[in-house]
Amino acid sequence: MIKNETQFLEISKFAALPRLAMQLPCDLAYRYHALPVAKEGECITVAMADPNDQMAREAISAALGTSTYVIQADTKVIDDLLDELWSERLETTRKFLAWLPATPIDLAGKTYSQNLANLLGAKLLHFETPKSGRGAYKSLAEQSERNGADLVIFRAPQESLLKRLFGTSDERVIIDSLCVSSLLVHGCQWPIRKILLVIRNDESDKISFEWALNLAKSSDASVTVLPITIPLPDIYRPEQPDIALLMTADTPLGQKIRYIARRFADWEIRGKICQHYGSPEDQIRRETLIGNYDLIIIGEEPKNWIRRRIYGDLIGPLLALADRPILIAKPQIEPQEQEVELR
Repeated sequence: MIKNETQFLEISKFAALPRLAMQLPCDLAYRYHALPVAKEGECITVAMADPNDQMAREAISAALGTSTYVIQADTKVIDDLLDELWSERLETTRKFLAWLPATPIDLAGKTYSQNLANLLGAKLLHFETPKSGRGAYKSLAEQSERNGADLVIFRAPQESLLKRLFGTSDERVIIDSLCVSSLLVHGCQWPIRKILLVIRNDESDKISFEWALNLAKSSDASVTVLPITIPLPDIYRPEQPDIALLMTADTPLGQKIRYIARRFADWEIRGKICQHYGSPEDQIRRETLIGNYDLIIIGEEPKNWIRRRIYGDLIGPLLALADRPILIAKPQIEPQEQEVELR
């Protein structure tokens, strides 16, 4: 139903609520340059470039299934916000590549992979190879590049006790060989209800956050953000910053935490920010042990050697510690970019 007494207000800029805005189908939003911007009771306020288009208003009201109140807004402002909101939906379908050998334990992994692909609207491809060891891992990396995979889902073959204790794990070798994000299937926790997002004020935080945001939007999961802080000597322990100070601090980490909190609030995603003291490895260990998460997300190791030395290896201990799926986020690298980096 369309309210008869409609006031028109010319506005040049407004904030959109993503979850509300995307109640209007993408094709209608673009066709009529329209965007839901507020809701009060059962009435939704819709910004439109041309509020006098009665046919458009009726189509929008019917699609929303509620009464509408229309205001006028600049066409470019609306279209820019629509591009931001719908950019992911307008991109080509994601591709996931799964390597899960046909053993009883990996039947659950295959079900998990399919559920995840369905959740994110991705096309699931399966990888098979007669090769073993490093040859299989190299073939997996090559196949992921040929298929343009956005995510590789895998479980490494069973390792000997000596190799797990004294050598580089096969899981780590596979992760390091891939140029895209990878998901190690541990435990096959489904559905996804609780996500742990580990950030360490590095470039990889951006892609880690995007994975957490997309998964939380689709599964209605809650997200706990764990910012890894650099430990201070014991003498300064009373002055270690708490969460409130981290969020208000005018530092790169503080700005990043505020940005993440704001984006989650925009999408009405439940979550919290937690903090532990001690070494970076201990901070992750404590939260992993007490949180009972369905999925853990962390970015690849920092490329800067100084940052790697400060934070230490976090992925290796996490792989050894966690008994549930772990997503290691990496930005996709174009082949020509990768060649330049390897020279």
